[in-house]
Amino acid sequence: MANGTEQFTIDTHFEEIFIGHTPTTKQGTDQPLTIFNITNLDTGAGHSGRLTIMDIDSRAFWQSDPLPELYMKNFRA
Repeated sequence: MANGTEQFTIDTHFEEIFIGHTPTTKQGTDQPLTIFNITNLDTGAGHSGRLTIMDIDSRAFWQSDPLPELYMKNFRA
């Protein structure tokens, strides 16, 4: 029975997990976001964010300029 005092844990055999499809801009950042051992690399390039690539060994990442600065026309409209 949940009473709000249980500690959340991750039970997985994977050391790290990399995901996308839900932009980190929904959490208020345009950079990769890591919580526990899960890193979200989706920084909103499909909308108005940045395209991000990451070296998963070093955790260094590179980003494009925000899409509206690269493409003035909104292709999603």
